[in-house]
Amino acid sequence: AAAAMSDSPVRREIAKHLLAGETAVWAIVESGDKAADDAAAKQVGQRLAANEKKVELPVQDPDDPESRVRSALPLKVSFAVVRISRKDPAEAVLVQSILTGDPETQKATGPVVAPIFGRGRVLGCIWGKSLTDEVIDDGVDFLCSACACEVKEQNPGWDILLMADWERIFDDAAPPATMPATRPAIPDPIIPPGAAALHSSAPVPGDASPKAEAP
Repeated sequence: AAAAMSDSPVRREIAKHLLAGETAVWAIVESGDKAADDAAAKQVGQRLAANEKKVELPVQDPDDPESRVRSALPLKVSFAVVRISRKDPAEAVLVQSILTGDPETQKATGPVVAPIFGRGRVLGCIWGKSLTDEVIDDGVDFLCSACACEVKEQNPGWDILLMADWERIFDDAAPPATMPATRPAIPDPIIPPGAAALHSSAPVPGDASPKAEAP
């Protein structure tokens, strides 16, 4: 039970794609209706393939240390799609982690699409009538736009638990920090805004990319 809480085959697959430099992994939580699930997977796959050909990443300034990419992974626009069965007991925690991030999504009876980026951050969920080409394109634009370092604090989404060695992709990974002799004062917590409803038909706000979250 403890192992199932922290790891699963699909979560390992998602982490593998992110560590390989994919911009995001688009997870499809299947409904159990094969025709509907296949149609959603086909639509998402076609739109992502079209976006990979036309979307361009922001120009990186090599003289700006704030925007310097610390990873040796090549910068590219590339997406993976994974399908998750609601009936698979090994993926029960992952399914719940995706669907409970937005209370509205729990009402969905059809397939639910969720782009995952960074170190395992769900941008939001798309389902029902909101699963349109335009909303998928909005999600891609959000993920590929200019970097915002405070991605967790200023942009929509929620975390899922992934077991992965994220630090190994950095080209200047530092050794583990030593504990200071005296503990610094703990600042007041920053309360991030609520997750944006990606399942709505409104354009996805913000100007962040997965590079901000590292993975």
